[in-house]
Amino acid sequence: MKKLSVIVVVMMMAIGAFAADSNEVTSINAVGFIRTTVPDGGWELISLPFENLDGDVTATVAELLPDAPDGTRAWFYRDGVWQAETKVAFLGWNPGTNEFIRSDALFVNAPSGGGDVDLTIMGEVPSANTAPDTTVPLPTGWTLVGFAYPTDIALLDSALNVSANDGDRLWWWDSTGDSSWNATTRVAFLGWNPSTVTLEAGRGYFYNSVSTFDWIETKPYVWP
Repeated sequence: MKKLSVIVVVMMMAIGAFAADSNEVTSINAVGFIRTTVPDGGWELISLPFENLDGDVTATVAELLPDAPDGTRAWFYRDGVWQAETKVAFLGWNPGTNEFIRSDALFVNAPSGGGDVDLTIMGEVPSANTAPDTTVPLPTGWTLVGFAYPTDIALLDSALNVSANDGDRLWWWDSTGDSSWNATTRVAFLGWNPSTVTLEAGRGYFYNSVSTFDWIETKPYVWP
């Protein structure tokens, strides 16, 4: 997964409070983006760690992947079924109606013959006001998921390390080399094996849970 570091841009928005003393209230928003390179004809698991800039809770794939070329397919896994959105020439995404929220993940397949594809996910950095904590339900079975904040964190330092069931497995896709699935397993009394996994900002994972639980993560950075 070729990925740029999270780029954060501070946006100052001055809101005039036109009272008698003409005080001005200033709010600060942080906007960031993550760019991922998908190999020609290859696959990559990506996730959404940002809030929507327009304030909506959900986003369509057209909003998430505005720069995807025609022929791109974005697969997602819901209710035990794989489904896909396809970018069609002159028509946009088909069906284009599926909605996604922060922490959702997509398994993206780039079209063949056009070279590597750079995909950019952009949004507002979750703050102490918008998302001091994030709850991600992980039902029994399989879930496509990503870390809900735009920063890397060691699996052992995450709340997932505390909440996971023994026997749970976390899978990720390695698009380098021969392209393959890799996994770490939660082993009773021993923890994760291997234990050196880092949850990367913007990377998607396929989580297999032994039983249902909520992954409740506290915002892992101080600002914003």
